[in-house]
Amino acid sequence: MKIAEKLEVKHADLLRTIKKIIKRKQVAGERIVSSQKFIEADFTNKQGRTYKKYNLNEPAFIKLVMQLKGYEKAEIVQDMFVEAFMNMKKVLQQHTNTSWIEARDAGKVHRLEETDKIKEFVEYAKAQGSTQANYYYANITKMTYRALELLNHDRPIREILSRI
Repeated sequence: MKIAEKLEVKHADLLRTIKKIIKRKQVAGERIVSSQKFIEADFTNKQGRTYKKYNLNEPAFIKLVMQLKGYEKAEIVQDMFVEAFMNMKKVLQQHTNTSWIEARDAGKVHRLEETDKIKEFVEYAKAQGSTQANYYYANITKMTYRALELLNHDRPIREILSRI
C-alpha cells in the first residue's frame, strides 16, 4: 500500500504484478535461488473491510519496481537504479586501475602520518592538563574537511573521498 501510494500506482495493479512474480518463481521452482520475500498478509481499512497485502523485503521491492511499466514515478525509481548501477560499475572499474590504487595507497600513508601527529599532539595536550584533548582528532579532521571544502556537500564524506 505504501509503495502504491509513493509511486502513484493502483494497489490492485501492484497486487496483480506481485502475484505474477510469485507465480513465475513457483514455475521456475528450484532453478531459481532468490532472496526476494513476498509475505502475504491482510489489512483492514477504515471501513472495516479486509484486503490482501504483501510485505516485501528490499530485493522483492527492487524486483517489483523493475516490473512496473507505464507509471511515471516507478520509471523514475527504475532510472535511479540504472544510474546507481552505472556509478557502481564505474567505481568498481576505477578500483582496479593501477594509478588509482597507487594514489589511494599513498593517501593512506599520508593519512596515517597525519593521525600519528594528531595522536602526539593529543598526548602532549593531555600532559599539559587539557581536559578536552580527546576531541582534537575529530575537530582537526572537520577543520581539514572544511578547508578542502568537503563539508559543503549533501553526500557522506566517504562517498566524496572515494571519488577523488
